[in-house]
Amino acid sequence: MRVSSIRILPLMVPSSSPVHIATICIVYRNNRQEIVWLRRGQGEFMGGQHVPPGGKFEAGERGEECVTREINEEINHSLENVTLKGIVRFDNRERDFGEGIVKPDWMVWVYTANSSSPERVDGGSTHWQWVNRADFSKLNIQPGDDILFDWVENREGIFSGIIQYKGKAVA
Repeated sequence: MRVSSIRILPLMVPSSSPVHIATICIVYRNNRQEIVWLRRGQGEFMGGQHVPPGGKFEAGERGEECVTREINEEINHSLENVTLKGIVRFDNRERDFGEGIVKPDWMVWVYTANSSSPERVDGGSTHWQWVNRADFSKLNIQPGDDILFDWVENREGIFSGIIQYKGKAVA
């Protein structure tokens, strides 16, 4: 494949706090009418919250390799049409996770893909579920993930951005 042009996305990486580098994927099925979400257990970090699947890069991985591996590990699904949508930094320097918990910032490569696996979501001991668009408002989603999903659905091309938290809300 020949690349005719490359667009560099400027991103500010904080120097004062550690940064996790990861991928997440909005995984669709049924003509983009359903998306798979993890509902974290009550005893887990961010218990009761719904989050999209993804995870940290391993040494030497490209983004597509990371997201494909993570989706296979987390929900045992194969992906089709894996597409980079953007890169986002979640700025957690002033975020309140409660009980004195401090978490690092995240630099996240955001992908979309279609599930090419059977209907069932196999997440082992996790709580994965397909959610219809009509039911999104019922989910307990982090404010930043709500913004991120809007960017994925409504922005053209590849986006970059920073989602900054102040307390429990997005600043």
